[in-house]
Amino acid sequence: TLVTPNGDAVRSVNGGPITINPALSYEVSDDGAIVQGGVRQQIMLVKPRALGDLSRVGENLFESLTPVSEVPNNKRSMVNGALESSAVEPTGAMMQLIEASRVYEANIRMIQTQDDSTGQLISRMLRQS
Repeated sequence: TLVTPNGDAVRSVNGGPITINPALSYEVSDDGAIVQGGVRQQIMLVKPRALGDLSRVGENLFESLTPVSEVPNNKRSMVNGALESSAVEPTGAMMQLIEASRVYEANIRMIQTQDDSTGQLISRMLRQS
């Protein structure tokens, strides 16, 4: 049985596990099929209705909270040896967003202080004239 690095079975389009002979070489095609010794087994590839329907179950494993649909053959694209992951680390992104917000607020306060100082200076100049 073909498994992920975490030991989860890789499923075929019929729902069963994909079985390979570890002693023989195999190939992963661009459309997501495992080919070994002339036998072709299509990897099950599904998508949720919306990305918000996914719940994290592990480091790189998600569970759909709603029914999923199979990805059509003409929309499949797989890369052998690649690991799908987000390019964004949520915690780091949130920290950067908070930092940017604080810098923005500090700049706003500085502009308001400068505006108040300029206003007071103009008022004094007009009173002295």
